[in-house]
Order: sequence, then structure tokens, then C-alpha cells
Amino acid sequence: MPLLNRSLSDIKNQHLKRLAKIIMRNPSSLLGLCGLFFFIYPLNAQSVLPSNVDETLWLEVRRESIQRAFNAAGVFLPSPVFQEIDTLLQQAGQLVNIDDAEGAMVLLELAEALIAIYPSQTILSEPERRFVQHRVSMGLDLWQQQFGIVLTDKDSVLSESEYNPAFGWSSRYAANSRLYPTWQAEVDLKFSREYWSGFVRGRVRKNLMSGICTADNRLEATRYRYFSDWRYVQNRTRIEYEYALGQAGSFSGQVQAEGRLYEAETTLLNHYFGAETGVGLNLLVSSRDRLDLQVSTGLRRHPSCAPRNFYETFAALRHNRLSKRLFLHNRFDYRQRIYPAAFVDSLYTSDFRQITAESMARCDLSAGLSVGLETQIDWRLLQENLSTLPSYRQIRVEPFFQLVKLPMTTVQIGYPFILRNYWGQSSIDYAWESEDYAARGPSLSLDWIQSERFFLSLIGEIQFRRYADSQDESEAALPIYADRNVYSLLLNLSWNLTKNFEISAFLHVNLDHDADIQGSDFSSNLLNFKLSYQL
Repeated sequence: MPLLNRSLSDIKNQHLKRLAKIIMRNPSSLLGLCGLFFFIYPLNAQSVLPSNVDETLWLEVRRESIQRAFNAAGVFLPSPVFQEIDTLLQQAGQLVNIDDAEGAMVLLELAEALIAIYPSQTILSEPERRFVQHRVSMGLDLWQQQFGIVLTDKDSVLSESEYNPAFGWSSRYAANSRLYPTWQAEVDLKFSREYWSGFVRGRVRKNLMSGICTADNRLEATRYRYFSDWRYVQNRTRIEYEYALGQAGSFSGQVQAEGRLYEAETTLLNHYFGAETGVGLNLLVSSRDRLDLQVSTGLRRHPSCAPRNFYETFAALRHNRLSKRLFLHNRFDYRQRIYPAAFVDSLYTSDFRQITAESMARCDLSAGLSVGLETQIDWRLLQENLSTLPSYRQIRVEPFFQLVKLPMTTVQIGYPFILRNYWGQSSIDYAWESEDYAARGPSLSLDWIQSERFFLSLIGEIQFRRYADSQDESEAALPIYADRNVYSLLLNLSWNLTKNFEISAFLHVNLDHDADIQGSDFSSNLLNFKLSYQL
């Protein structure tokens, strides 16, 4: 029966009956029975929401907190309990979307109680619990591109394509014990016609000084069959600590180190070592506003090529405001990279600053229908006026409509307007302004999720790009900056056909057509398909 056609008491009673059966089937511990009694009794009364707080925001924050706890503990939960909590969280999200605060509150309390009972029961009754999963897969990578070239006496088309069949194996392992609450490891191998690759990753999470410390290490290697100078080994280690600031938010700090070694260095591919450190602050500044701040600094060293060494600074600020019918999102990013020993006027190692400002407002017109406006501005500013690389600014404004249909389907239709400008100086008689363009066109995105069995994401856009100072095609041998019509499509699919079989696909299509001259087109297509079987 659909969720919207059932009363709150029906939904609650159905979950309680299923939970009672689940716990009664695990009689080895009385903790589950006691816990069931203590959280069923209060839920039979009316759930009370906090006063003077926006209901929707409070429920979203609580649901997100419970979801994080579920993600951390889910791998150690019995399978029926895992499925039940997952269903509870999904239905709570549906009730939040239709402004049923009381119903969402009841389901969230049920989910939170189950998460609280079973991890403690597991630790007491089983000092160590393990999770092992093995998968085999086979797939295919397809790549194709075409260039249309218009010459003075004849036209020609250059076409090339490649396919790469592959076979893979992956293993996942997780365990909890009294020493490490969560310990995970994974091994992934891929054997294809063009290259062999693989990685080994380990991750440990531990409670430390009223916070959570996470250590993550990933070692990977890739060996190309025909290009020995592309073969490399890389390792990355990351340590992060997060400390909760009560109900106000959290503070985090992280350090990261990485390095890559090539089998044979070249002028473009060099050994390197890097490090990065940063801090983050997450605050619920009011009942409706959330603020995230992140600051980091890092460096990279190339022992055999000093001009490629650089320092980098990054800062990000996020602000979200949520009310019953209005959602606001603001983002500001700043990145600066400095090459101390770089050659002057270098195409690859030029100092720059990059600034991104984004703002999005979405207003709910009715249940499931919203209208919004998204604006994004990107600046890339070079420290010097270089002859090989210009600075640029891009402005994108997109009004859109969004339709949300239960349980988890989102469709968005928009019409973006884009303006891109270049400036700088050139060592030859060339003006960067000739690359300026304005673009517009419709866009469509679709997200379709059905529990853990099916996921589809589709993004399509048509862009009518016009160059104000484009060259005269009658005089140009190659009309690179002629007006263009660009069609793009991005698809991502994951589908669990059965308990053991899963298919996944990734498709990217890009068609770049000359708006005036036939035969001066470009296309690029990429398809990845994989069939997996869980042993």
C-alpha cells in the first residue's frame, strides 16, 4: 500500500510488528527485548517536537545525524535490522517532504532506537564481528571521436575509436572489536587489454578524546601495456579528527601525504611528493542556518623538475538556509597556486588565483513542485599578464523548475545563460578577446532512485554558443572560433538485477557542431559498461 494512503498508526504498527519479530528471532540477548519495550512505550504517546525551532530544518538535521550513525554501524547490523532501518529513514524523508512532521518524528525515533540497541548488543555478545564481500566483474570501455576539417578545396573527417575489454575482482572486509570500533579494508584489481591496475585500501575509525579519529591509506599501481612511461605506483595517507561541539556543530582537522613514482620519468611525467593540512568548522548558527568553513594549505615537490614545484592555499565557505518553503545555498571558494621556480610565461606552471562564487535559491510552489534560480561566477586570475595563457571570467545564470515525485524521483528543467570573457597579452598579433562567447540553451536533469536496487542519473544540455569577435570563415583555414551548437549528455546507471548480479553503466556524449559551416563538427563519445557478480 502506498505510504501516502496509510495512516500514521498503520505505518507505526506495521514497523513495530516487524521489529518485534526481528528481535524475537535473536533471543541470545535480553538487551534487545528490554530495549524494544523501552522505546515502544514512549512512541505510543504523541511525539513532541522542540518549540521555537523550524520543524522541517530540525527534522532534516536529525535525519542526517541518524543517517551518519547508520552508515557507520550498518555493516555490523543483522541483515533484517539493516533493511528495516533503511526503510524507516526513507519513509521519514518522504514524510518530511510532505510536511508530516509528526509521522517523520515517529519513524526517526524508531530508527534511532534500533541503531542504539544493536551496536551495543553486538559488542557485548560478540567481541568481534566481521563482514566479507567478494565480487567478480567483466566490462567494456568504448571511446570514439571525430573531427571535421574544412579546407579551401575539400572537406575531410578524421575519425578514431578504441575499445578495451576488462575483467575485475574486488574484495571488501570490515570488522569491529573492543580496540577498533570500525576497521575496513578493500582490494580491487582490473585486468584489461590496454592496462592493468589495482589498489589496496585500509580505513580505521576510533573514538578518541570525545571525538572520532579516522585514518585512511590507499596504495595503487597502474601498468600500461604499450606505454611504459605511464606506469606508476602511488600512495596516499589521510588522517582526520572530528570533534562534536554539542548541538552547535563540529570541528575537524586533517593531514594528508601522497607520492607517485613512475617507471620511467619523462619531460611531462615526473616523480612527485605532496602534503596537505587543513581545518574545518561546521556550525548550526540558528534554527534555520548552517555554516561550513574549510581552510587548507599544501605543497607538491618534483625532485627532478623544480619548476613544477608549487604551494597551494584553499578556502571554502558554505551557507545553507532551510525553511518550510524556501531553500538558500551560497558557496565561495578561493584557491591560489604559486610556482616559486617556474619559468616566466610558462603554459603549465603559471601562478594563478581562482575564485568561485555560487548562489542558489529554491522556492516550493506546492507539494513536489519548486522554482529556483542558480548563479555561478568563476574568475581565474594570472599573477602576470602572460602571452601563452589568458585570464578569464565566466558567469552562468540558470532559472529552473524542479519536480519531486515520491518516493525518490527528481526532475529539473532549466535554461542557463553563460557569458565567458578572456583578457591578457599575446606575443603574437592575436587578441584573446576573439575567444569571448555567450551561450544559452535548455537543460534537463533526472535522478531516479529505488531503494538500493536501482539508481539512474541523467544530465542533458543544449548550448547555443556565439562568438562576438569570431573570425571570418571565408578567410580562415580552420574556423576554430566560429559559432557553435553543443549537445551534451551524461548518464550514470546502477541496477541490482538480483541479490548477486549488478549492472552499471556510464555514458558521456558530446556533439560540437558548427552553426554555419557543414562539415566542421566535432564529436566525442565514451561508454563504460560493467556486469558484477557477488560471490
